[in-house]
Amino acid sequence: MTGLQSALSGKQASLGFTPENAANMGNANGYAGLDSAGKVPLAQINEALIGAMNYRGTWNASTNSPAIPAAAAGNKGYYYVVASAGTANVSGITDWQLGDWIVSNGTSWNKIDSSDKVSSVAGLMGVITAVALKTALGLGTAAEQPATAFADAAQGGKADSAMQPGVEDQMISGGARVTVKDLGNLSGATKTPDPGDRPIQKITNNGAGTIAPGSNYGTYLLQVINAGGAGAIATTGWVVKGDSFDTTNGSKFVCSCLVTADMAVMNIIKVA
Repeated sequence: MTGLQSALSGKQASLGFTPENAANMGNANGYAGLDSAGKVPLAQINEALIGAMNYRGTWNASTNSPAIPAAAAGNKGYYYVVASAGTANVSGITDWQLGDWIVSNGTSWNKIDSSDKVSSVAGLMGVITAVALKTALGLGTAAEQPATAFADAAQGGKADSAMQPGVEDQMISGGARVTVKDLGNLSGATKTPDPGDRPIQKITNNGAGTIAPGSNYGTYLLQVINAGGAGAIATTGWVVKGDSFDTTNGSKFVCSCLVTADMAVMNIIKVA
């Protein structure tokens, strides 16, 4: 036996290194092995070298296949891509759509939602063509839409001749009917007629109050009609021309009002 040990020790000395025990290959405190391609398997490479995320393959969320294990430090960074949508309950998450990622953070599994999608557009689902979308939205050419979707020649002519905003020197033919805007009773109030409301407005003087210019610019006619209890009217903010208001029951006044950035002028005409 002594001679055998000496012979074996001599062979090791001839090799110049101590051979590894094959039982240690791929195990902790051992050494990494090689796969059939002559490469170190990913499972034996430190995560610091390959990154925190470790792709494990696709996952069927309908059948939980392959079965997702409990999250643990050993599978931190593992992730699967959903290949079949489903409702498997993993860490309380049950909504899994095609393309989602399921990722272990070491204590639970999380979802990276890669499948947010519009469920429908204008009532359309699935593959939506341009023609279908235009039809759903009421758009398209005359050939794609009913005749009622477009103005006829007469309607188009009216549109062409209509007043255009911001364009000067336009001619108006014909007339228009105006409904008077009633601003109510004056007693104890301050009335500020707005030129943008209606071109003719009305105030009933049933007690003292104030008529003041508003902040919007324009012109309008203002009717002031005295009722029982008519009081003095203050015209704060106006340059007043013409007649003066009185407190006689039944008196009627027409006021031509102009409000601009430079002035506010009220021209009073007593008509009754």
